Amino acid sequence: MSDTTLAPVNETGAAPQRRIELPGIFNLRDVGGYPTTTGSIRWRALLRSDAPARVGETGVKHLADAGVTRVVDLRSDDERLKSPSDYAGSGIVEIHVPVHSDAAPKVAGTGAQMLATVYELMVDESGLALVEALRGIAEAGPEGAALVHCTAGKDRTGVVIAMALELAGVDREIVLDDYTLSQEYLAGEWAAQMRTAIAAQFPGLPEDIDDLLVASPRELLAATLDRVEAAHGSVRDYLIAHGMTAAEIDTLISNITVPATAEEAS
Repeated sequence: MSDTTLAPVNETGAAPQRRIELPGIFNLRDVGGYPTTTGSIRWRALLRSDAPARVGETGVKHLADAGVTRVVDLRSDDERLKSPSDYAGSGIVEIHVPVHSDAAPKVAGTGAQMLATVYELMVDESGLALVEALRGIAEAGPEGAALVHCTAGKDRTGVVIAMALELAGVDREIVLDDYTLSQEYLAGEWAAQMRTAIAAQFPGLPEDIDDLLVASPRELLAATLDRVEAAHGSVRDYLIAHGMTAAEIDTLISNITVPATAEEAS
């Protein structure tokens, strides 16, 4: 891995790679460059990842050097105790916003059924936490970057990032495309590590456990966003109903987007 992987955008003059490679982390990526209704998402404004607990001091320095000023940790207290992160001395402010009291709510069913129920509960019962997470993104400011993560960086993180992109005017199909990337990035080493950790506590795991651990089906996020719209009209209205102000939303949008150039607008 080159040390310039996380270089600030203006240091190279070229658009950064979407996936960011740092030792100890698997699902780290920048959502910059996606077109919006008025321009695009700013590169190095909004990052998403699995838990960065193993990146070490060097990895944290890479994040800080790339402009990360806020880390929004969506994990439960127990998850954080098991895999703590340390940003001391980096200038990065960590914001803890537990979306669930545990890694995931205890729900009935198997596989896709369980995951669908978890997403339904997330938007039905954790609206205040989702608002706080989006406020944390906005706190990175107009030049800083926010990193949002949970344990895998696909479910809780996926919903928060999807809401931010929808607010900014990114097309729904692009939002869903971004969400599905987690399945590709988490497959393999990350899934194997998680399987081993889970098997130590819960022997007799199903044969398809790896597929379940990394599952990021686009129809699941599509149904979740449809659920939000059916109940509230839009993601914006959902967030306002849960306490976010219009001014806060506008600040968030302004911070993570750049307007189209005259050439792009023509």
